Amino acid sequence: MHDRRALQLFIYSWGVNGFLERRNARFSVIGLTLHGPLFYHGFRALDTHIGAAPTLRLAALKMLTGQLTLFPVYVTLFFVWSSALEGKAPRQALQKLRISFAPVFRAGWVFWPAANMINFLLVPPAGRVLYVNGAGLLWNTYLSYSNAAANARQEEVALAAVPP
Repeated sequence: MHDRRALQLFIYSWGVNGFLERRNARFSVIGLTLHGPLFYHGFRALDTHIGAAPTLRLAALKMLTGQLTLFPVYVTLFFVWSSALEGKAPRQALQKLRISFAPVFRAGWVFWPAANMINFLLVPPAGRVLYVNGAGLLWNTYLSYSNAAANARQEEVALAAVPP
């Protein structure tokens, strides 16, 4: 039910009252102020501390280190920051984080280890940003959907709390 409602809101929103444009603007701000700086510095730190990953063992170590250190921070900050950009109160941001963190974190543990292993093992350093941008486009589509689904769940909870 929740996923279907979020999908309906997403489909309805195409070009309606600037909803899609506002979502794109929020994701642009998140990319410029959170995603870009966090992962730029995070991957530089991984390169500094672990180095190149020419072997499966080193690529796995690099991927696990990133998943355990960078990814939980990013998911948490993403939902808090997106809530702030949507004008939500801190209490609502924490509610959205509680609703969304576990499913997004699990999905990220499926998607990003595979994407990063390919990146660390097969993509030359000069092509890594382009490769990760392509993977990130897919991931951001999922994040956008998850964020919209969490907003729909929050609306349902708020409506259910209103007496008839």
